[in-house]
Amino acid sequence: MALARGEQFTTLADLGWGALAGLSGMIGLGFLFRGFSTGHMGIVSPVSAVLGTTLPVLFEAFTRGLPNVQQLAGFAVALVGIWLLSRPERLAGPKAWAWRC
Repeated sequence: MALARGEQFTTLADLGWGALAGLSGMIGLGFLFRGFSTGHMGIVSPVSAVLGTTLPVLFEAFTRGLPNVQQLAGFAVALVGIWLLSRPERLAGPKAWAWRC
């Protein structure tokens, strides 16, 4: 497209960063599918969604400043959700089997 539109080609550094981003995304997707295949979809999905936004939020915080109060509250809620998901299951009593079905 750059030739067709007469635009300047991208630099090798940009191509390298793009390749690194694609490779890390592919590795992350592989881990996500691995978590799905082991039956931990309820944990893997929300954790990957929250952690996948960590890098852009940190970059934004360093380049433009901290998020506003509502966004910080949303981050806090997400972190509490991850904490709740990562706790071990403690099912006891006669109804414990119902949660496994």
